[in-house]
Amino acid sequence: MAIRREYIGSGKKFIRYSPEEMADARQTDMLDFLSRKEGFTFIKVGSVYQCKERDSLIVQGDRQRWYWNSQELKGLNCIDWLMKIDGMDLREAFETIIDLSGNIKTEFVKAPEIKDEPKEFHLPPKSETYRNAAAYLTKTRMIDSHIVSYCIKNSYIYQDQYKNVVFVGFDDKNEAKFAESKVTNTFYKRKPKNVSGSQKEYSFNLTYLTPESNKDTVYVFEAPVDLLSHATMYVISEKKRAERLGQKPDYDVWKKQNRLSLSGTSDVALQSYLQRYPEIKNIVLCLDNDEAGRNGIAKINEKYADRYNITVHIPKLGKDYNETLVSYLTVAEKATEQRTVDNSEEVAVTNTTQRSR
Repeated sequence: MAIRREYIGSGKKFIRYSPEEMADARQTDMLDFLSRKEGFTFIKVGSVYQCKERDSLIVQGDRQRWYWNSQELKGLNCIDWLMKIDGMDLREAFETIIDLSGNIKTEFVKAPEIKDEPKEFHLPPKSETYRNAAAYLTKTRMIDSHIVSYCIKNSYIYQDQYKNVVFVGFDDKNEAKFAESKVTNTFYKRKPKNVSGSQKEYSFNLTYLTPESNKDTVYVFEAPVDLLSHATMYVISEKKRAERLGQKPDYDVWKKQNRLSLSGTSDVALQSYLQRYPEIKNIVLCLDNDEAGRNGIAKINEKYADRYNITVHIPKLGKDYNETLVSYLTVAEKATEQRTVDNSEEVAVTNTTQRSR
């Protein structure tokens, strides 16, 4: 039983809480706390909880840590909430949570102890074909066919029995430890999901694919499709260079850069990647141009800027690199079609003129 001391002065009563009482208060379940105090409700999204009423308010899986993106605020527990959101001082915050007997007040409950049980990882069964996956990546997402073929041939990508495209991540022993699946049917809007048991530390990446690889730099993305879109841009640039010089393009030029997908904005994959590849000195952040992406960039920059050279490449068109790629190629395709029409009209006019003569 904690010893409680009361101090009286200036007509006010002050209570000194024991370390045990303060520790209990800090472990109050944030979901229950915000539900009872603010009337907020939450839904499980992946490993976190998102507030329905304030969608930029997120509570982490431990049901204590939180961050509110739109307010640019974050905290470790409900005590931080009361101080940062409600403007209470530390004493007032503890008094709100702890009653006079030293217990957590009945309107709040202590966060449940969470025991993470490791889940066994298995790759989704493969389909005998990769037709849907290849068509989705090359036609819908406009990723270069040479890149898609290479990834399929080397088991970085495959199609499962449900016609999903699966992106695979490997450990140092070349054993699959991670998989992210994405539907190829564009009528379904389901977001990509990590296969149960995946270790995010080994998320999808293409690293040291050739002896000429730039070993000291890694390009970082939120999703595999953006990673492949960035690689495609290098192929497009190489085609232009080769055409200008009358040469045959090097379709393997994209292999010279190292690329990592975070499968989100968390730095779990990046931290593990940098440990596995200590040669990396430069981090190029190519996250989405939205609130989540900008917050992810800020967090990574704050955590790694003292040890690595960090630069940010914001997508020029749209929210992410795939939108940039699709927009660019769509405009280029329309321009090519217009030039073809213009040339045809010019030939027709020339032939008519010759006949009139």
